[in-house]
Amino acid sequence: MSMLTGTLGAAIFKIVADTKQFRVTLKQLKKNILAFAAVVAIGFGVKKIFDFGKAALQVSSDFNEVRNRFSAVFGQKLNKEAEDTANSIAKEFDLAGGTVRRMLADTGDLLVGLGFTRKEALRMAKQVAQLSGDLASFQDVEGGATVAAQRLTSMILGNTRAARESLKVFVLQNKAFNKQVNLLMRTKNLTELQARAEVFLERARKQSECSW
Repeated sequence: MSMLTGTLGAAIFKIVADTKQFRVTLKQLKKNILAFAAVVAIGFGVKKIFDFGKAALQVSSDFNEVRNRFSAVFGQKLNKEAEDTANSIAKEFDLAGGTVRRMLADTGDLLVGLGFTRKEALRMAKQVAQLSGDLASFQDVEGGATVAAQRLTSMILGNTRAARESLKVFVLQNKAFNKQVNLLMRTKNLTELQARAEVFLERARKQSECSW
């Protein structure tokens, strides 16, 4: 990624991702961004305007891709709840709306793949995002909340190494852990993978709360 895309492009992404509750057409977005690009880059000559315009259009394309994926993962019925969740987390941790939606969609998509309903996936994805925001703030995680969310998601799916080494989150898989997994399997009719994901997340949250 060029410096132009990584700085001005990132700034634009934050601006547009936090407007109109993430509802804007790609055509409108391109028009607004290109106009903004021309104003910002006017002092740097035509070449810079052209380069900035290309970077801005790529940002708008990425924005639209995140929006569509976010909607696809959580579905039309949960649209308002999912949007409210994303907006709340973005405000709480001072993150761009697009960043939060990507985090939620990435985690939610994997959880739906495990067999969770969209509503359950949104609930757990919200918990992962909130814990990621806390960890990024308290532990100064390189890559911020996005990287923390990726490692936590990997942990609840069974790969605990990354979370243990980089986030200092370690869930002991002992008799008590297995007992809780079996209980969830019986009482909530979950598969073993689903039950383990639930227990991993719950224990990670409790461990993190105790450590601060």
